[in-house]
Amino acid sequence: MHSNGAAPALVFDERFHARPKEDQIDYLKKLCASQNQALDLMQQERDKWLSEAKKLEQAVANAESAFYIQKNITQNMVTQSNADDQDTAERIHELEKKVKELGGKY
Repeated sequence: MHSNGAAPALVFDERFHARPKEDQIDYLKKLCASQNQALDLMQQERDKWLSEAKKLEQAVANAESAFYIQKNITQNMVTQSNADDQDTAERIHELEKKVKELGGKY
């Protein structure tokens, strides 16, 4: 590609120009068909990879969503566990206080 975005011009050697016009035209038709086939294959590959990229992007989005759901569940469990531990500690403290009031050791 040139800096202006145009493809470089095809350059044919002297042997091409020495051929009869019919042979030149036949050669150019075959060249165009070959280029069209190559372009078609490239477009098919591009479409395949674009489809694959979309699937992978969706999988990443799903994984991210699952991660945040799991993170929230874990945070809630830790918060609940901490609250339960605090309640248990307060209950133990109250029981120790009652045991002391009843003349027990603590």
